[in-house]
Amino acid sequence: MRSIIINKYGGPEVLEYVEMPKPVAGRGELVIKTKFAAVNPADWKVRQGNLKIITGRKFPKTLGIEASGIIDSVGEGVSSFVPGQHVFAAKDYTTGTYSEYFKISEKNVLLLPESMPFEDAASIAVTGVTAYQCLLRHGGIEEGMNVLVNGASGGLGIMSVQIAKILGATVSGVCSSKNVEFVKSLGADTIIDYTKENILDSESRFDIIIDSAGNLNLKNAKKLLSKRGIIIKVNISMQTIRELVFTSKFSSKKIKLVLMRVIKEDFQWVRDQIAMGNLKVYIDTVFDLKDCKKAHEYSETLRAKGKILLKA
Repeated sequence: MRSIIINKYGGPEVLEYVEMPKPVAGRGELVIKTKFAAVNPADWKVRQGNLKIITGRKFPKTLGIEASGIIDSVGEGVSSFVPGQHVFAAKDYTTGTYSEYFKISEKNVLLLPESMPFEDAASIAVTGVTAYQCLLRHGGIEEGMNVLVNGASGGLGIMSVQIAKILGATVSGVCSSKNVEFVKSLGADTIIDYTKENILDSESRFDIIIDSAGNLNLKNAKKLLSKRGIIIKVNISMQTIRELVFTSKFSSKKIKLVLMRVIKEDFQWVRDQIAMGNLKVYIDTVFDLKDCKKAHEYSETLRAKGKILLKA
């Protein structure tokens, strides 16, 4: 089978399109024939070596943490799935989905509704589930809260705006001039065009700030928060870790770092909202698997409006 691997950390040039042995399902595992794998910023951060505390130094590595596909085979002890079923899956950072086939625990797999395209399904986990967990499990969102989404036209931002509206919040979205109408179409109540105004000058106060753009911190955005407001970050940095430790002990205003966790009921909620038409997936570009380098280069521009996918 054809796979994308890395044999060292570095730029897009370290991505290799190679032949690898097809995996064999072990006990409690499935082998999935990949239809689409998503490209996320976490993938190229792994490739760069920024998450080596998690991924280690053992090579080769296959990147990718979410995908959709068809069950090819099942291992011993698997009773909930059979070959031929359409599914989507989320993996950890140590082994990946950039491959024609991948192996995964049945615990990390959910069935697809018949009406859901594979493209949409490959986009559920990292943006949809992360946004849901940021807002509900970490932000404690309640109806009527004020939510600010910084980077509202990116993958996580698109889902955050829509999910916050589904959960009854008033939503402000930060984006550039060219994306104003798009973010309005997602349901945002107010738009802050960062090319024309400084978000830090806003007179509004927010209960939850989702900083998917990564350029806010507690020091510069503290005044934007309500009395017990929270800034939720999805990008690991030493400054975020320091602020997280400080605010956990000394401040009513908090900052949290969120990494997506595989919680089945969260995946089911997002999947069902998409299936019912309440939550829309936006695909920016689809690349062939062999063109993974181009996909990473594009993702690193941070200009994609929606998801970037690899077609296996």
